[in-house]
Amino acid sequence: MRALLVANPVATTTTQATRDAVVGVLSRGLEVEVAWTRARGHAVELAAGAGARGFELVVGLGGDGTVNELVNGLLGSGSSPAAGGPALGVVPGGSTNVFARALGLPRDPLEAAAALVRAAAAGHRRVVGLGRADGRWFTFAAGVGLDAEVVRRVEGRRAQGAAATPVLYLREAAAALAVGAGRVPVMQVSVEGADPFPARMAVVANTRPWTYLGPRPVDPFPRASFESGLDVFAVHRIGPVTVTRAAAGMLRATSPRGRQMVNLHDVSRVEVSAERAFPLELDGEALEPRTRLLLEGFRAVLPVVAGPQPAQRRRRLPLRLRA
Repeated sequence: MRALLVANPVATTTTQATRDAVVGVLSRGLEVEVAWTRARGHAVELAAGAGARGFELVVGLGGDGTVNELVNGLLGSGSSPAAGGPALGVVPGGSTNVFARALGLPRDPLEAAAALVRAAAAGHRRVVGLGRADGRWFTFAAGVGLDAEVVRRVEGRRAQGAAATPVLYLREAAAALAVGAGRVPVMQVSVEGADPFPARMAVVANTRPWTYLGPRPVDPFPRASFESGLDVFAVHRIGPVTVTRAAAGMLRATSPRGRQMVNLHDVSRVEVSAERAFPLELDGEALEPRTRLLLEGFRAVLPVVAGPQPAQRRRRLPLRLRA
């Protein structure tokens, strides 16, 4: 199988020696060509042209940002995979690697590369569902409001040389709350065309968990999966009690509950609007703020070379919508 390995040379947790070792492992079972990304957006271009060059598999070695670009290159603006087009493979090389971990891949890049070779040899291919925000695909989550503001602050610190650690995210989350959630505009969120409800923060996901703090999953979507539609977690007003309850629920992998919270499962369409531009992030990357946003869920859209869906412990929870 011909594989194009798209590698981010500045990925957070990999060295050049590790990247060379990954190439060696992949080469044991695949015909590998390596392409290094040069700037943000380059991986989109590389993935978009992979099929025409005869590649059957595009492998991302990097973090969730690299994977997001590859997915957008492979799928473009379509809503179904191109017939005979390349599948996606992932070798985690970033700080969090949510998509890779949601697929059940090992966190170690060499172990993940070996697992990918075994899956390719065994013909293991899954077609997973994704979300799309104003035409751009996301692989695990889109956030608006306070969540996206925290991501924006973290990116600013990383641009100044700070390491992407759980401590950095917690510090910037605390700083955003201290400055005041009131700086984030009140958004109107409409699900499946129903009457909108107000929110200072909303996260829309197509799998679980939302993110990780080190090894620990942060999971407000205990029923989300690649096989269902979108899950929604939103907060009307943000205060100490709401934040505490939400954090406790997420760390227990239960739907956070409270008068100020909304939890919805398996929806296909979410619309967000506000009078002032609100922050937006996709797969942990801050994008340009906007006043309107359309999020859509698509089932069975991305072919992925990976083992079977990992078993997940799930609690049977009722759908809750509390105003």
